[in-house]
Amino acid sequence: MKYFVTGATGFIGGQVARQLAQAGHNVHALVRDPSKAADLIAQGISVHPGDMMDRGSLRRPMAGVDGVFHSVILGTLSRKCWSAGESIDYEW
Repeated sequence: MKYFVTGATGFIGGQVARQLAQAGHNVHALVRDPSKAADLIAQGISVHPGDMMDRGSLRRPMAGVDGVFHSVILGTLSRKCWSAGESIDYEW
């Protein structure tokens, strides 16, 4: 199966991505900083640079997935949106 994981360079998202890959699944991970994802790449995980606030960076790696594991800390997004004076719209 093909899965999309957000927050894969973090503790929880990283564990989810690694376990899915070890179970033989096709894993695509959204990461802000690809330089922090060398261990994910070494395990065969497809790393996609992007940001949760950029819909375009989400659409391509999510295409055709069987499931999504969203593990980005929402508080981080809320603070980012608040400081930018934006609202969060999760209806992509």
